[in-house]
Amino acid sequence: MSKSKKSAKNHAQKQQNGAQNCENNMSYATDQASDRADDCHNQKAQDKNETNCQ
Repeated sequence: MSKSKKSAKNHAQKQQNGAQNCENNMSYATDQASDRADDCHNQKAQDKNETNCQ
């Protein structure tokens, strides 16, 4: 393989890896936000139940 083809292939691979990392980071951030929203919702529900019980 010529040097320029090899270089282009490596570049494409790096771009692909970068895109994959970006996708993974986005889904991780979404999961984190979703977990925090669930925690917040559960905490509010718990607080509400405690005030209802009193």
